[in-house]
Amino acid sequence: MAILLAALCSTSVHAQATPCTLKKQVYTCDKASFAATLKQAKTIAIETQPRDTASPAQLKQLVASLGKTLTPSSADLTLRLTRAESTGILVGPAGAPLATLSVYGQSADGSRGPLVWLETYTGQPDLRWPSIVLATIQQFQEDFK
Repeated sequence: MAILLAALCSTSVHAQATPCTLKKQVYTCDKASFAATLKQAKTIAIETQPRDTASPAQLKQLVASLGKTLTPSSADLTLRLTRAESTGILVGPAGAPLATLSVYGQSADGSRGPLVWLETYTGQPDLRWPSIVLATIQQFQEDFK
């Protein structure tokens, strides 16, 4: 399976958000800064798409493996796992983006804040969603051991 990692925005959990730069539909930010933000975070909330039964349990396990406390709202970080939109066209054996794990910081009012990291999983479109969820989470864990 091919893996594509897109490093996005970074910010301190309790600091003013660092704006991300968007150039040619690609966000760019600092991985080291996000790693520090992740380490500093104490609480994490999760969000999934409606009717997604595979993601919540696996995201809860990810939060536990990171040593963070799961909270339904007002968290230091929010993890949102979504299916990638299919274009219907697949060119070559390299695969296609299948899922995105977006990580958001906290805004000043305690709600979901700015995007601080984006993990994109790329693979063959014939994979089942639970396998894609697991692979996306494993890719994220590998990046931030």
